[in-house]
Amino acid sequence: MVNKHTLICSQTSYDKPILQDFSFASVAMATISNSGHGPNNEDAAGVFAFTDQSGIAIVADGAGGLPAGGAASKQMINVINQAIKSLQSNNGTTPREIVIDSIFKANKKILNKKNGSGSTVAIALIENNKVQPIYVGDSVIIVTGQRGRIKYINFPHSPIGFLYRGGIGVSNPKQLAQFSHVVSNLLGTQEMFIELGSSISLSKHDTVLVCSDGLSDIIETRDIIELIRTGTLERAANRLFEKVKELIATKYLEHDDITFCLLRRNK
Repeated sequence: MVNKHTLICSQTSYDKPILQDFSFASVAMATISNSGHGPNNEDAAGVFAFTDQSGIAIVADGAGGLPAGGAASKQMINVINQAIKSLQSNNGTTPREIVIDSIFKANKKILNKKNGSGSTVAIALIENNKVQPIYVGDSVIIVTGQRGRIKYINFPHSPIGFLYRGGIGVSNPKQLAQFSHVVSNLLGTQEMFIELGSSISLSKHDTVLVCSDGLSDIIETRDIIELIRTGTLERAANRLFEKVKELIATKYLEHDDITFCLLRRNK
């Protein structure tokens, strides 16, 4: 589904990234399924415009190993999409309030299913050429400058993430391999909490990445940034997409679903 207000990522593998210009940003999006899941995957994503100057990119990653993970991630997209459609009735409601309210609504709907499903969600809220990260779980948000300087990267809600957040780190990352896919915060739980980052001014050539952790599982952060920081948005997205395909073909025959969205200012 594509129009000037909405871009919703289908839950099937793409042959190449899709590009779309919105009034608030230019966007490139792609998803690659884990072959073990069949043609569909457990990630869901979308880009939605609130006004000419504001909108969001959202990636939800259904929790692997839990029932109906794909349905849980899609529920998050459906809730925010419905909120956008009824935006005119939300007199005085800010985009941030709509996003936060939608996350709580999606969490409640997933809980009410009572099937044990869950999902992470990562959102880049862009308003007036500023971006605010909003997330639950371990999906990834990165803001990088054209020269590769990291302006923002989120800490995953996981045992490993909280170690690094506390400045502890580890001397041997292999010691924590058994915890690499443990997530401590999910939609679909009573304890779910939302983390909001500070708003960050976007320069003209800054790149915002929102992705499921399937991407960060196979490409290190510095290599992701090197792939996306320069060139047109189309070239950056194609470089990242082709690198993912190359790694899947040569090194990661078994991999998680991978979904990413790149954004840049278009003014």
